[in-house]
Amino acid sequence: MIRYLTVFLILISSGTAIFGQEVRICDDGAEWPPYLYYQRVNGEINKKVLEGAVKELFDFIFKEAGMEYSLRLIPWKRCLLEVENFDTSGKYEIFGNGSYGPHRAEKFWPSLPMYITHRGVFYSEKRFPQGPGIRKKSDVAKFRLCGVDGYDYTDIFKWGDNIKIDQGAKSNGAALKKIAVGRCDIMITSMEPIYGAAAVGNLKIPDGIKSYPMPGLSPSIFHFWISKKSPRALELQALLNKALMNAIYTRTYKKIFEKYFPELPVLYE
Repeated sequence: MIRYLTVFLILISSGTAIFGQEVRICDDGAEWPPYLYYQRVNGEINKKVLEGAVKELFDFIFKEAGMEYSLRLIPWKRCLLEVENFDTSGKYEIFGNGSYGPHRAEKFWPSLPMYITHRGVFYSEKRFPQGPGIRKKSDVAKFRLCGVDGYDYTDIFKWGDNIKIDQGAKSNGAALKKIAVGRCDIMITSMEPIYGAAAVGNLKIPDGIKSYPMPGLSPSIFHFWISKKSPRALELQALLNKALMNAIYTRTYKKIFEKYFPELPVLYE
């Protein structure tokens, strides 16, 4: 009897710890529309209000889980470090909108897939009037690639020998500008966030920048990620994944994402 009472008290204590503490989430300060971005009112940015498909999904998930959460946009690299070192920083326990990578899985627990994106080849039409002619993964080694500081390009480095990526840009917009002025040839990145950012006025695609889907690639899968150094990491993972499953099975997920992607198939029908 004492043994069962002890287990019961531990479960109650654990539940109180999980439900009683706000979950603090960080994400990329450069925004990630149409998934997560600051509200625009008559073209003016309101940094007090976040919008987007993932913001609405988080609202549902945390309400379903019975937990409070806060969400801030900060520099991406800092966000990753804060979550990785949650045991010492104590600031952010989760980061959102991260693609899967083996090195990430060593430091963080992933959620169930939230959504997929399709990667494309971005290039300057002035430099490549007929396109850069990339037909397979190994072709990218012939070009100077641009990337964004802190983004995950692990798989691209495996496409061929001597692939190098200039990750000096702080945002997708800055990387596209480098392509436009000839400082690099191409960028391979998710297409939806680029055109989503342009649609809400967060990014201006330079004149002459074009794109097409990268041949031979499966869609990129995005998750939110929980610090393995959180003392409640596995409990959070189970609780929030359950809430995400409820969003899927109640078709709340479908309604949210169809609102932002009326012409694209959603991950969960």
